[in-house]
Amino acid sequence: MRIATSNSFGKLKKVILSGVVLMMFASVVSASSINGDYNGYPIVNLNVNRELISSDVPAINVDGTVLIPLEAVKGIFAKVDWDEETQTATILGKTDFKSMSKLFNGLLKATGIDAKLTIELSEELGIMQYVYNSSGNADTDRTNILVMASLLTSLNTPLDGVSIQIYKDQAYQARVTVGYSDIKKFTDNQISQDEFLKLWLVQNAPTITVPSTPSTPQITSSVIESRIDGDFNGWDGTTIFKLQNGQIWQQDDYKIRVAIKLSPKVIIYKSGTRYKMKVDGIDDEIYVKRLK
Repeated sequence: MRIATSNSFGKLKKVILSGVVLMMFASVVSASSINGDYNGYPIVNLNVNRELISSDVPAINVDGTVLIPLEAVKGIFAKVDWDEETQTATILGKTDFKSMSKLFNGLLKATGIDAKLTIELSEELGIMQYVYNSSGNADTDRTNILVMASLLTSLNTPLDGVSIQIYKDQAYQARVTVGYSDIKKFTDNQISQDEFLKLWLVQNAPTITVPSTPSTPQITSSVIESRIDGDFNGWDGTTIFKLQNGQIWQQDDYKIRVAIKLSPKVIIYKSGTRYKMKVDGIDDEIYVKRLK
């Protein structure tokens, strides 16, 4: 299962009129003709936040209804998506994620679920991210994860899925990731709980054998350039990174970041007495320690 991502806005250019339909007053209709015509329809000026917006295909008036091209208004919404195969436009409004996080963390506390919610956004990916402390009981953990995942569909947000980092006694155990569409099917009773559980993407903590000697591997260069060996999913506090040069490093600070990339470039450099890692395309840096 993969988390859904937004399609390129370039696909929207040839399907402009499958856009947002806004009802306007008659006074706007009569005034729109002064701007000229497009394919026989009066052109309408589009003013967004006091700024006149132009696009390849203009907004037009069709029988008293103003049609606005998706390309012209994509910046107003959190997500504007076009499916060429089904000829479907999807538009989601912007959400106050800070308030939403505060609300959901309050709900978690009230229900006794030992977890904290953050939200990670990027150009193509929006994730409801939890750090969850295991109860030690498998049935309780499963129920709590079901509750946390279900919260995603309680508001109309542009988020594409849920990622839950599971810890026990402060040690990272696993990550559960599930997409919005699968959660929606479960909350709408289209699939059973057992069917929903099978759709979870579970990644268990990797087991790394660390040589006993030397306790701190020797580093031959103050700057190391390589690539992540395989998929990169961000970091969760104790993430282990295997590089294509054969080295293995582990995150050495408590930060959480969700970012899906394939074998991105990394630079590891000395910072004081410690080392930092920079992943290509990600602004944030983390401290790391070498295991191998």
